[in-house]
Amino acid sequence: AGALDPVVLVAFAILLASVGWLLLGPRKRPAVVPVPRDAAATAPPARPLAKRGRLVILWGSQTGTAEGFAKTLEHEALERGFEAQHVDLEDYDVESLAQEPGLVVFLMATHGEGEPTDNAVAFHAWLGSGDRPGDEMGAVRFAAFALGNRQYEKFCSEGIWVDERMAQLGAARVHALGQGDDDQDLEADFEHWRIGLWSELGCADPDAEAAGATGPAFVATFRGELPDSSSVDGKEDGWEADWL
Repeated sequence: AGALDPVVLVAFAILLASVGWLLLGPRKRPAVVPVPRDAAATAPPARPLAKRGRLVILWGSQTGTAEGFAKTLEHEALERGFEAQHVDLEDYDVESLAQEPGLVVFLMATHGEGEPTDNAVAFHAWLGSGDRPGDEMGAVRFAAFALGNRQYEKFCSEGIWVDERMAQLGAARVHALGQGDDDQDLEADFEHWRIGLWSELGCADPDAEAAGATGPAFVATFRGELPDSSSVDGKEDGWEADWL
């Protein structure tokens, strides 16, 4: 057999050396995220969102706006730990109002020239009856938001009336009456009012409340190649743990 070409032998030797280096050469150690000492002892335990009891949202709506606001308020109340439910006034058992154990929120639109909406007519007649005892609602805590339009003479009259009538019957107002003007920015008026409501109830920020103090104890930042030693305290390279 003929001798192999020297160039081929050299190339083959270089290939073998490269494969050997890849298979047997030094490897980088995997980066390790430092775990603080006594981390389990120092990190506060997760805690459930506080349970705040019942919150019923009663709405009188002609075009659906107050109903939509009720759904928004219900969603935010659930986020804050309330057992919340929105109810069409037409479907609500008015005889149970005086015994409501939690908070009652009225979202009342005004229809026509100061009249209740169709679904609130019966409620208006019941609440306004002269047969109601003066302290009948003495155990009720409530808040009210009135929807209207300043183009009409009796702006927000139904919501204003419900707010005044509930107080007249002894109910405790937990937040000032809100008034929304559909001729301007009704949504912004409602947002401003409900922010004040949550603040008054001590639950303005559901995210902060849900998180509590359960954030990380430190932040680990990668700064490049790990050093040769096993220490991870160096700041020039490897991982650096910044305690919060």
